[in-house]
Amino acid sequence: MRNILNYRKLEKLGYKMLIFIDNPCHPADHYIVATGADECSNSSWHFYLYGAYRPLPVDAASQLSLGVRHYNGEGFYRQDYKEAVKYFRLAADQGNALARFYLRICYAEGNGVIQDKAEAARCYRMSADLGNAQAQLRLGLCYAEGTGVDQDKSEAARCFQMAPEQGNAQAPYHLGLWYGEGTGVKRDDAKAAKWLGEAANQGHSEAAFRLGERLSQRKGKGARQNQAAAAGWFGKAAELGHVRGMFRMACCYYDGVGADKDGSKALELFKRAAGKGDSEAMSRVGICYLMGEGIVQCYSEAVRWFKKSIDSGYLSAFMKLGFCFETGNGLPKDPAKAYICYNLAVGNGESTGKEARDRAARMLNPRDLDDAQEKCFGWKPWMRAASICQGYLREVPHG
Repeated sequence: MRNILNYRKLEKLGYKMLIFIDNPCHPADHYIVATGADECSNSSWHFYLYGAYRPLPVDAASQLSLGVRHYNGEGFYRQDYKEAVKYFRLAADQGNALARFYLRICYAEGNGVIQDKAEAARCYRMSADLGNAQAQLRLGLCYAEGTGVDQDKSEAARCFQMAPEQGNAQAPYHLGLWYGEGTGVKRDDAKAAKWLGEAANQGHSEAAFRLGERLSQRKGKGARQNQAAAAGWFGKAAELGHVRGMFRMACCYYDGVGADKDGSKALELFKRAAGKGDSEAMSRVGICYLMGEGIVQCYSEAVRWFKKSIDSGYLSAFMKLGFCFETGNGLPKDPAKAYICYNLAVGNGESTGKEARDRAARMLNPRDLDDAQEKCFGWKPWMRAASICQGYLREVPHG
Protein backbone atom coordinates (compact mmCIF):
# COMPACT_ATOMS: atom_id res chain seq x y z
CA MET A 1 0.00 0.00 0.00
CA ARG A 2 1.48 3.28 -1.08
CA ASN A 3 1.77 6.30 1.13
CA ILE A 4 1.37 4.12 4.20
CA LEU A 5 3.02 6.74 6.41
CA ASN A 6 0.38 9.29 5.47
CA TYR A 7 -2.28 6.68 6.23
CA ARG A 8 -0.82 6.01 9.70
CA LYS A 9 -0.59 9.70 10.44
CA LEU A 10 -4.18 10.32 9.43
CA GLU A 11 -5.37 7.21 11.23
CA LYS A 12 -4.14 8.74 14.48
CA LEU A 13 -6.45 11.68 13.87
CA GLY A 14 -9.42 9.33 14.35
CA TYR A 15 -10.57 8.66 10.81
CA LYS A 16 -12.43 5.40 10.30
CA MET A 17 -11.65 4.53 6.68
CA LEU A 18 -9.19 5.38 3.93
CA ILE A 19 -10.49 5.25 0.38
CA PHE A 20 -8.32 5.15 -2.73
CA ILE A 21 -9.78 6.53 -5.92
CA ASP A 22 -8.23 7.11 -9.31
CA ASN A 23 -10.57 9.89 -10.32
CA PRO A 24 -11.11 12.55 -7.63
CA CYS A 25 -13.75 14.22 -9.77
CA HIS A 26 -16.03 11.18 -9.86
CA PRO A 27 -19.54 12.49 -9.03
CA ALA A 28 -19.91 10.11 -6.10
CA ASP A 29 -16.76 11.38 -4.38
CA HIS A 30 -16.73 15.00 -5.43
CA TYR A 31 -18.63 16.12 -2.36
CA ILE A 32 -15.73 15.14 -0.10
CA VAL A 33 -13.62 17.92 -1.52
CA ALA A 34 -16.48 20.38 -1.32
CA THR A 35 -17.06 19.69 2.37
CA GLY A 36 -13.43 20.01 3.36
CA ALA A 37 -12.31 16.41 3.79
CA ASP A 38 -8.54 15.97 4.07
CA GLU A 39 -6.66 14.99 0.97
CA CYS A 40 -3.20 13.49 0.45
CA SER A 41 -1.74 13.00 -3.01
CA ASN A 42 0.92 10.65 -4.24
CA SER A 43 1.57 10.42 -7.97
CA SER A 44 -1.80 9.73 -9.69
CA TRP A 45 -3.50 8.51 -6.50
CA HIS A 46 -5.75 10.59 -4.33
CA PHE A 47 -6.53 9.60 -0.76
CA TYR A 48 -9.87 10.70 0.60
CA LEU A 49 -10.89 10.12 4.15
CA TYR A 50 -14.35 9.54 5.50
CA GLY A 51 -14.15 10.61 9.13
CA ALA A 52 -16.47 9.93 11.99
CA TYR A 53 -17.25 13.65 12.14
CA ARG A 54 -17.55 14.48 8.45
CA PRO A 55 -20.68 16.48 7.54
CA LEU A 56 -23.22 15.04 5.10
CA PRO A 57 -22.93 16.13 1.46
CA VAL A 58 -24.96 19.25 0.83
CA ASP A 59 -25.55 19.23 -2.93
CA ALA A 60 -28.34 17.07 -4.43
CA ALA A 61 -26.17 15.40 -7.09
CA SER A 62 -23.73 14.06 -4.49
CA GLN A 63 -26.53 12.95 -2.21
CA LEU A 64 -28.17 11.10 -5.10
CA SER A 65 -24.90 9.45 -6.13
CA LEU A 66 -24.18 8.32 -2.58
CA GLY A 67 -27.73 6.96 -2.32
CA VAL A 68 -27.26 4.95 -5.52
CA ARG A 69 -24.03 3.49 -4.18
CA HIS A 70 -25.73 2.39 -0.96
CA TYR A 71 -28.71 1.04 -2.90
CA ASN A 72 -26.61 -1.09 -5.27
CA GLY A 73 -23.75 -1.88 -2.89
CA GLU A 74 -21.21 -0.31 -5.23
CA GLY A 75 -17.57 0.45 -4.61
CA PHE A 76 -16.68 0.58 -0.90
CA TYR A 77 -20.29 0.53 0.25
CA ARG A 78 -22.28 -2.42 1.45
CA GLN A 79 -25.84 -2.59 0.22
CA ASP A 80 -27.98 -0.67 2.70
CA TYR A 81 -31.46 0.36 1.59
CA LYS A 82 -32.13 2.49 4.66
CA GLU A 83 -29.01 4.55 4.06
CA ALA A 84 -29.93 4.82 0.41
CA VAL A 85 -33.39 6.12 1.30
CA LYS A 86 -31.83 8.72 3.61
CA TYR A 87 -29.73 10.18 0.79
CA PHE A 88 -32.51 9.90 -1.78
CA ARG A 89 -34.75 11.93 0.53
CA LEU A 90 -32.09 14.60 1.02
CA ALA A 91 -31.65 14.94 -2.75
CA ALA A 92 -35.40 14.76 -3.42
CA ASP A 93 -36.07 17.57 -0.96
CA GLN A 94 -33.81 19.73 -3.11
CA GLY A 95 -35.91 18.98 -6.20
CA ASN A 96 -33.75 16.28 -7.79
CA ALA A 97 -36.07 14.37 -10.17
CA LEU A 98 -33.95 11.23 -10.34
CA ALA A 99 -33.75 11.01 -6.55
CA ARG A 100 -37.53 11.13 -6.35
CA PHE A 101 -37.67 8.36 -8.93
CA TYR A 102 -35.33 6.15 -6.88
CA LEU A 103 -37.31 6.98 -3.76
CA ARG A 104 -40.44 5.79 -5.51
CA ILE A 105 -38.75 2.49 -6.33
CA CYS A 106 -37.93 2.06 -2.63
CA TYR A 107 -41.57 2.67 -1.66
CA ALA A 108 -42.89 0.46 -4.44
CA GLU A 109 -40.65 -2.48 -3.52
CA GLY A 110 -40.43 -1.88 0.23
CA ASN A 111 -36.66 -1.41 0.17
CA GLY A 112 -35.53 0.51 3.27
CA VAL A 113 -39.08 1.69 3.98
CA ILE A 114 -42.48 0.14 4.55
CA GLN A 115 -44.01 -0.61 1.17
CA ASP A 116 -46.41 2.18 0.25
CA LYS A 117 -47.70 2.23 -3.32
CA ALA A 118 -49.58 5.49 -2.79
CA GLU A 119 -46.37 7.20 -1.66
CA ALA A 120 -44.59 5.61 -4.61
CA ALA A 121 -47.14 7.11 -7.00
CA ARG A 122 -46.77 10.51 -5.31
CA CYS A 123 -43.00 10.38 -5.80
CA TYR A 124 -43.53 9.38 -9.41
CA ARG A 125 -45.79 12.39 -9.89
CA MET A 126 -43.21 14.78 -8.39
CA SER A 127 -40.43 13.32 -10.51
CA ALA A 128 -42.62 13.27 -13.65
CA ASP A 129 -43.49 16.94 -13.20
CA LEU A 130 -39.75 17.67 -13.25
CA GLY A 131 -39.45 15.95 -16.63
CA ASN A 132 -38.09 12.51 -15.70
CA ALA A 133 -39.16 10.24 -18.59
CA GLN A 134 -38.92 7.01 -16.60
CA ALA A 135 -41.11 8.49 -13.88
CA GLN A 136 -43.65 9.64 -16.48
CA LEU A 137 -43.79 6.10 -17.83
CA ARG A 138 -44.11 4.55 -14.36
CA LEU A 139 -46.77 7.03 -13.36
CA GLY A 140 -48.67 6.12 -16.50
CA LEU A 141 -48.50 2.46 -15.51
CA CYS A 142 -49.74 3.34 -12.00
CA TYR A 143 -52.80 5.02 -13.51
CA ALA A 144 -53.27 2.20 -16.01
CA GLU A 145 -53.25 -0.48 -13.30
CA GLY A 146 -54.75 1.57 -10.46
CA THR A 147 -51.61 1.07 -8.35
CA GLY A 148 -51.42 3.67 -5.57
CA VAL A 149 -53.92 5.88 -7.42
CA ASP A 150 -57.43 5.54 -8.79
CA GLN A 151 -57.35 3.81 -12.15
CA ASP A 152 -57.56 6.38 -14.93
CA LYS A 153 -56.52 5.19 -18.38
CA SER A 154 -56.95 8.61 -19.96
CA GLU A 155 -54.45 10.05 -17.45
CA ALA A 156 -52.20 7.07 -18.11
CA ALA A 157 -52.25 7.83 -21.83
CA ARG A 158 -51.41 11.49 -21.09
CA CYS A 159 -48.37 10.38 -19.06
CA PHE A 160 -47.26 8.07 -21.85
CA GLN A 161 -47.53 10.93 -24.34
CA MET A 162 -45.25 13.06 -22.13
CA ALA A 163 -42.57 10.39 -21.88
CA PRO A 164 -41.70 9.87 -25.59
CA GLU A 165 -40.49 13.45 -25.80
CA GLN A 166 -37.76 12.42 -23.36
CA GLY A 167 -36.57 9.57 -25.60
CA ASN A 168 -38.02 6.64 -23.65
CA ALA A 169 -38.87 3.64 -25.89
CA GLN A 170 -41.34 2.11 -23.42
CA ALA A 171 -43.66 5.12 -23.61
CA PRO A 172 -44.28 5.06 -27.40
CA TYR A 173 -44.61 1.28 -27.17
CA HIS A 174 -47.44 1.53 -24.66
CA LEU A 175 -49.03 4.34 -26.64
CA GLY A 176 -48.91 2.19 -29.76
CA LEU A 177 -50.66 -0.65 -27.96
CA TRP A 178 -53.30 1.65 -26.47
CA TYR A 179 -54.11 3.40 -29.75
CA GLY A 180 -54.44 -0.02 -31.32
CA GLU A 181 -56.82 -1.20 -28.59
CA GLY A 182 -58.62 2.09 -27.93
CA THR A 183 -57.53 2.05 -24.29
CA GLY A 184 -57.57 5.50 -22.67
CA VAL A 185 -57.60 7.12 -26.11
CA LYS A 186 -59.76 6.90 -29.22
CA ARG A 187 -58.73 3.92 -31.30
CA ASP A 188 -56.54 4.95 -34.23
CA ASP A 189 -54.55 2.29 -36.08
CA ALA A 190 -52.50 4.87 -37.96
CA LYS A 191 -51.32 6.40 -34.67
CA ALA A 192 -50.77 2.93 -33.26
CA ALA A 193 -48.41 2.15 -36.14
CA LYS A 194 -46.69 5.54 -35.73
CA TRP A 195 -45.96 5.05 -32.03
CA LEU A 196 -44.93 1.42 -32.39
CA GLY A 197 -42.58 2.42 -35.20
CA GLU A 198 -41.03 5.13 -33.02
CA ALA A 199 -40.47 2.65 -30.20
CA ALA A 200 -39.04 0.07 -32.60
CA ASN A 201 -36.61 2.61 -34.03
CA GLN A 202 -35.40 3.21 -30.47
CA GLY A 203 -34.54 -0.48 -30.15
CA HIS A 204 -37.76 -1.87 -28.64
CA SER A 205 -37.93 -5.42 -30.06
CA GLU A 206 -41.51 -6.16 -28.97
CA ALA A 207 -42.71 -2.96 -30.67
CA ALA A 208 -41.03 -4.02 -33.93
CA PHE A 209 -42.67 -7.44 -33.68
CA ARG A 210 -46.12 -6.00 -32.90
CA LEU A 211 -45.85 -3.60 -35.83
CA GLY A 212 -44.94 -6.48 -38.12
CA GLU A 213 -47.98 -8.37 -36.86
CA ARG A 214 -50.26 -5.41 -37.55
CA LEU A 215 -48.94 -4.89 -41.07
CA SER A 216 -49.14 -8.57 -41.94
CA GLN A 217 -52.92 -8.59 -41.53
CA ARG A 218 -55.48 -5.95 -42.40
CA LYS A 219 -57.04 -4.85 -39.14
CA GLY A 220 -59.14 -1.78 -38.42
CA LYS A 221 -59.43 1.69 -39.92
CA GLY A 222 -56.12 3.13 -41.04
CA ALA A 223 -54.41 -0.26 -41.14
CA ARG A 224 -53.13 -1.56 -44.47
CA GLN A 225 -51.80 -4.98 -45.21
CA ASN A 226 -48.20 -4.70 -46.34
CA GLN A 227 -46.30 -7.97 -46.26
CA ALA A 228 -42.98 -6.49 -47.38
CA ALA A 229 -43.08 -3.85 -44.62
CA ALA A 230 -44.17 -6.52 -42.13
CA ALA A 231 -41.18 -8.66 -43.06
CA GLY A 232 -38.93 -5.64 -42.57
CA TRP A 233 -40.19 -5.16 -39.01
CA PHE A 234 -39.97 -8.89 -38.26
CA GLY A 235 -36.38 -8.74 -39.47
CA LYS A 236 -35.66 -5.79 -37.18
CA ALA A 237 -37.24 -7.60 -34.23
CA ALA A 238 -35.10 -10.65 -35.02
CA GLU A 239 -31.95 -8.49 -35.11
CA LEU A 240 -32.90 -7.15 -31.68
CA GLY A 241 -33.13 -10.71 -30.33
CA HIS A 242 -36.91 -11.13 -30.34
CA VAL A 243 -37.56 -14.89 -30.53
CA ARG A 244 -40.98 -14.72 -32.19
CA GLY A 245 -39.58 -12.09 -34.53
CA MET A 246 -37.00 -14.65 -35.63
CA PHE A 247 -39.78 -17.19 -36.15
CA ARG A 248 -41.99 -14.88 -38.19
CA MET A 249 -39.09 -13.70 -40.35
CA ALA A 250 -38.18 -17.33 -40.97
CA CYS A 251 -41.76 -17.95 -42.09
CA CYS A 252 -41.46 -15.03 -44.52
CA TYR A 253 -38.37 -16.62 -46.08
CA TYR A 254 -39.88 -20.11 -46.06
CA ASP A 255 -43.18 -19.08 -47.70
CA GLY A 256 -41.77 -16.28 -49.86
CA VAL A 257 -44.23 -13.79 -48.36
CA GLY A 258 -42.85 -10.27 -47.98
CA ALA A 259 -39.36 -11.54 -48.80
CA ASP A 260 -37.76 -13.68 -51.50
CA LYS A 261 -38.17 -17.38 -50.80
CA ASP A 262 -34.96 -18.69 -49.23
CA GLY A 263 -34.96 -22.07 -47.49
CA SER A 264 -31.45 -21.66 -46.09
CA LYS A 265 -32.22 -18.34 -44.39
CA ALA A 266 -35.52 -19.73 -43.13
CA LEU A 267 -33.81 -22.75 -41.58
CA GLU A 268 -31.12 -20.57 -40.00
CA LEU A 269 -33.72 -18.37 -38.30
CA PHE A 270 -35.90 -21.32 -37.28
CA LYS A 271 -32.86 -22.88 -35.61
CA ARG A 272 -32.00 -19.62 -33.84
CA ALA A 273 -35.52 -19.37 -32.45
CA ALA A 274 -35.53 -23.06 -31.54
CA GLY A 275 -32.23 -22.60 -29.72
CA LYS A 276 -33.94 -19.98 -27.55
CA GLY A 277 -36.72 -22.39 -26.63
CA ASP A 278 -39.42 -21.68 -29.23
CA SER A 279 -41.21 -25.05 -29.52
CA GLU A 280 -43.06 -24.15 -32.73
CA ALA A 281 -39.77 -23.22 -34.36
CA MET A 282 -38.45 -26.68 -33.43
CA SER A 283 -41.33 -28.22 -35.37
CA ARG A 284 -40.55 -26.00 -38.36
CA VAL A 285 -36.91 -27.11 -38.30
CA GLY A 286 -38.23 -30.67 -38.51
CA ILE A 287 -40.38 -29.71 -41.51
CA CYS A 288 -37.30 -28.28 -43.25
CA TYR A 289 -35.50 -31.61 -42.80
CA LEU A 290 -38.61 -33.54 -43.82
CA MET A 291 -39.10 -31.55 -47.03
CA GLY A 292 -35.43 -30.86 -47.76
CA GLU A 293 -35.92 -27.09 -47.57
CA GLY A 294 -32.63 -25.26 -47.18
CA ILE A 295 -30.81 -28.48 -46.28
CA VAL A 296 -30.35 -32.06 -47.45
CA GLN A 297 -33.49 -34.11 -46.74
CA CYS A 298 -33.09 -36.22 -43.60
CA TYR A 299 -36.14 -38.02 -42.17
CA SER A 300 -34.47 -39.19 -38.97
CA GLU A 301 -33.40 -35.64 -38.15
CA ALA A 302 -36.92 -34.45 -38.89
CA VAL A 303 -38.34 -36.97 -36.42
CA ARG A 304 -35.84 -35.86 -33.78
CA TRP A 305 -36.97 -32.25 -34.10
CA PHE A 306 -40.66 -33.21 -34.02
CA LYS A 307 -40.13 -35.13 -30.78
CA LYS A 308 -38.18 -32.22 -29.32
CA SER A 309 -40.98 -29.83 -30.26
CA ILE A 310 -43.62 -32.02 -28.60
CA ASP A 311 -41.53 -32.41 -25.47
CA SER A 312 -41.22 -28.61 -25.32
CA GLY A 313 -44.99 -28.19 -25.35
CA TYR A 314 -45.93 -27.71 -29.01
CA LEU A 315 -48.45 -30.54 -29.32
CA SER A 316 -49.44 -29.64 -32.89
CA ALA A 317 -46.17 -31.31 -33.89
CA PHE A 318 -48.01 -34.60 -33.30
CA MET A 319 -49.42 -34.03 -36.80
CA LYS A 320 -45.96 -34.28 -38.34
CA LEU A 321 -44.91 -37.19 -36.15
CA GLY A 322 -48.11 -38.98 -37.18
CA PHE A 323 -47.27 -38.35 -40.82
CA CYS A 324 -43.86 -40.00 -40.29
CA PHE A 325 -45.54 -43.05 -38.74
CA GLU A 326 -48.10 -43.19 -41.54
CA THR A 327 -45.56 -42.93 -44.38
CA GLY A 328 -42.62 -44.69 -42.73
CA ASN A 329 -40.37 -41.65 -43.15
CA GLY A 330 -37.75 -41.77 -40.40
CA LEU A 331 -39.82 -44.26 -38.34
CA PRO A 332 -41.18 -47.78 -38.90
CA LYS A 333 -44.52 -47.56 -40.67
CA ASP A 334 -47.25 -47.96 -38.04
CA PRO A 335 -50.88 -46.89 -38.67
CA ALA A 336 -51.81 -47.37 -35.00
CA LYS A 337 -49.17 -44.94 -33.80
CA ALA A 338 -50.07 -42.59 -36.64
CA TYR A 339 -53.68 -42.66 -35.42
CA ILE A 340 -52.58 -41.92 -31.82
CA CYS A 341 -50.49 -38.93 -32.94
CA TYR A 342 -53.22 -37.52 -35.17
CA ASN A 343 -55.84 -37.99 -32.45
CA LEU A 344 -53.69 -36.23 -29.85
CA ALA A 345 -53.12 -33.36 -32.27
CA VAL A 346 -56.88 -33.01 -32.83
CA GLY A 347 -57.48 -33.16 -29.07
CA ASN A 348 -55.11 -30.22 -28.66
CA GLY A 349 -56.88 -28.00 -31.16
CA GLU A 350 -55.40 -29.09 -34.49
CA SER A 351 -58.62 -29.24 -36.53
CA THR A 352 -56.77 -30.16 -39.74
CA GLY A 353 -55.88 -33.49 -38.17
CA LYS A 354 -59.39 -34.93 -38.31
CA GLU A 355 -59.10 -36.09 -41.90
CA ALA A 356 -55.68 -37.63 -41.26
CA ARG A 357 -56.96 -39.33 -38.10
CA ASP A 358 -59.92 -40.83 -39.96
CA ARG A 359 -57.61 -41.97 -42.74
CA ALA A 360 -55.37 -43.77 -40.24
CA ALA A 361 -58.42 -45.28 -38.50
CA ARG A 362 -59.50 -46.93 -41.77
CA MET A 363 -56.16 -48.77 -41.85
CA LEU A 364 -56.86 -50.45 -38.50
CA ASN A 365 -59.06 -53.36 -37.56
CA PRO A 366 -61.61 -52.72 -34.77
CA ARG A 367 -59.44 -54.31 -32.08
CA ASP A 368 -56.34 -52.28 -32.96
CA LEU A 369 -58.44 -49.13 -33.21
CA ASP A 370 -59.89 -49.67 -29.72
CA ASP A 371 -56.37 -50.25 -28.35
CA ALA A 372 -55.08 -47.05 -30.01
CA GLN A 373 -57.99 -45.01 -28.62
CA GLU A 374 -57.33 -46.38 -25.12
CA LYS A 375 -53.71 -45.31 -25.38
CA CYS A 376 -54.80 -41.82 -26.39
CA PHE A 377 -56.81 -41.51 -23.18
CA GLY A 378 -53.77 -42.61 -21.16
CA TRP A 379 -51.39 -40.01 -22.61
CA LYS A 380 -50.85 -36.76 -20.68
CA PRO A 381 -49.31 -33.49 -21.97
CA TRP A 382 -46.34 -33.80 -19.61
CA MET A 383 -45.34 -37.21 -21.04
CA ARG A 384 -42.56 -37.31 -23.59
CA ALA A 385 -43.06 -38.16 -27.26
CA ALA A 386 -40.86 -41.22 -26.67
CA SER A 387 -43.76 -42.82 -24.79
CA ILE A 388 -45.57 -43.17 -28.11
CA CYS A 389 -42.56 -43.97 -30.25
CA GLN A 390 -41.66 -46.85 -27.93
CA GLY A 391 -44.99 -48.47 -28.70
CA TYR A 392 -46.76 -48.05 -25.38
CA LEU A 393 -47.79 -45.25 -23.09
CA ARG A 394 -45.91 -44.81 -19.89
CA GLU A 395 -44.64 -41.91 -17.87
CA VAL A 396 -41.22 -40.93 -19.25
CA PRO A 397 -39.84 -38.07 -17.11
CA HIS A 398 -38.24 -35.00 -18.65
CA GLY A 399 -34.54 -34.58 -18.09
